[in-house]
Amino acid sequence: MRIALPTWEGRISPVFDVAEHLLLVDVDGTSPCGRDLRRLGGVEPLARTQVLTASRADVLICGAISRPLERVLTAAGIAVVSGICGDVDEVVRAFCLSRLDDDPALHLPGCQRPRPAADCRVDLPRPGTPPERMATSRSNPRSHVDVVAATGPGPAAGRAARRP
Repeated sequence: MRIALPTWEGRISPVFDVAEHLLLVDVDGTSPCGRDLRRLGGVEPLARTQVLTASRADVLICGAISRPLERVLTAAGIAVVSGICGDVDEVVRAFCLSRLDDDPALHLPGCQRPRPAADCRVDLPRPGTPPERMATSRSNPRSHVDVVAATGPGPAAGRAARRP
C-alpha cells in the first residue's frame, strides 16, 4: 500500500491544497518499507489529484483539505484522512499500527479525531492479520486497504459517518 503525506519541515503540512512537498511511503504490513519525496510547489489544487493517481497513492493523510479537492480525490479512488498534524514519522508509525484515532496529539487543534471522507471508509487490518485475510483496494490490488462506500453507520461509524 502507498500512503501520501503533504509535508513541511518534517511535519504534516497544515493545508494539503497549498503544500510544497508530498512524501510517498510504501507500507508492507505494519511497517514502512520505502519513501519518495516529491515537490508540489506550483501545482494547482485540483491537479494534485493527477500527481497522487500517477504516484499510485491509496491513502492521503493530511491536515486540512478543501472539500472540492477531497471529493475529487475520493472519486479517483484515493481515501482521504484529514485532520492530522504532527511529526511525519510519528504519523506514519501511528497509521501503520492503525492508531491515528488513538493519539490526540496527532489531531489538528479543534479536531477530536481524524476525519476520513464522508463517502469512503478505510478499514485497515489489525497488526498480525495474515495476508490471505486482508482485503484489497480498488485502485491497487496488491494493497490491504479496503475502500468501501459508506451507506450509513456501520463498523466504522465513529470515523466515516461523522461529517456534517
